[in-house]
Amino acid sequence: MPAVYLYALHHREETCCENLGLPTTGEDFPVTTELSENNLNTIWATDPITFDNLREQINRGRGKHASSTNRAREWGHFGCSQCGRSYTRKDSLQRHLTYECGIEPQFQCPFCPQKSKRKSHRLGHIKSQHRDKIGFENRIISTLMQINKNINQHSLILSQLLTQSKSNANDLIPPNNVPKFPIKSLKEFQQFEDLLENDPSVCQYLIKRLAAIGGSGIASLTRRIMKYLLKDDVCVLYSWKGRDKIPFEKTKTMDIIYQAAKTGFPSGGENDLLIANPVKDWLKFARSRMNRQKV
Repeated sequence: MPAVYLYALHHREETCCENLGLPTTGEDFPVTTELSENNLNTIWATDPITFDNLREQINRGRGKHASSTNRAREWGHFGCSQCGRSYTRKDSLQRHLTYECGIEPQFQCPFCPQKSKRKSHRLGHIKSQHRDKIGFENRIISTLMQINKNINQHSLILSQLLTQSKSNANDLIPPNNVPKFPIKSLKEFQQFEDLLENDPSVCQYLIKRLAAIGGSGIASLTRRIMKYLLKDDVCVLYSWKGRDKIPFEKTKTMDIIYQAAKTGFPSGGENDLLIANPVKDWLKFARSRMNRQKV
């Protein structure tokens, strides 16, 4: 005698099981029970709507459990005229007609000949079959992103090296009266200021010499110039505006720093703050650098 399988749920379908004297689970998952054909009429009379939906579910091989309020909607109103499949959403049917029904798989796996009808299926295939290759590609992509992040900095450094290599060697021959750097005392710094005031040749030499120091950007170049020119013993005596210290903003040395930084990075020299701010910070943290050196 033929047999069917009834999937009884915890709520409405439980009534059918009780009327037939069948066991129920008391849980929200299906119970598979083999029934004889003699009991079909009893099930139909007990709850024809439930049985009809369950029979459709069994025939279609689906295991979705719909509540009594949206059961008709759950099994769909949008049917495919070619294969008979039905969907609860119109866009799902459209996707089925566009990518699946009677259409060859078109989403190619990048690692093997496998093709899928959906992008999600291709992604699942790659995750399950090519996990090692995904990890390798991620490492490659991460490395490339890091290189791309630093490419501007590398380009600037190369540009500085090229500019320095093209400079005329005679232009970088220091005049005889140029002091030895870095300047170590306030007295030496004041003498240096007087030299810049009275000797234009020293100014021209220093602009080219300081611009050739190079850096990853105009701020980096400015910090390197400050380190080249002045010891921290001198920097601690100065502040930008001169509150409780000697003002640095209007010095001849600062004028030279402006011109050297703009020579090294013409595109970044339009805004003087890009040069002034690193100088402010360099003077501000001179004491901290000295303390670290003592330790």
